[in-house]
Amino acid sequence: MPKRGSGKPTVYTYPAGKALASITGKVKTISRQNLNRPLAVLLHRLAPVLRGRVNYFRHGTSKATFDYLRHYAWRRVII
Repeated sequence: MPKRGSGKPTVYTYPAGKALASITGKVKTISRQNLNRPLAVLLHRLAPVLRGRVNYFRHGTSKATFDYLRHYAWRRVII
């Protein structure tokens, strides 16, 4: 695809749908396990999982995927 602004051809890499399904499954499992525990415990368990996944995919074009994941994790924690 052409790079925005310069028009030069560039290769963009996106996280696969299978990888996104894997991390959303982990978030769902962790949030279900900690239903009757304090918020601090839930966040303490979610943080390393999310941080590891984001660090793994940070080199690609992942902004839209990270936004979706952030929204998904937020909804799982709040609800």
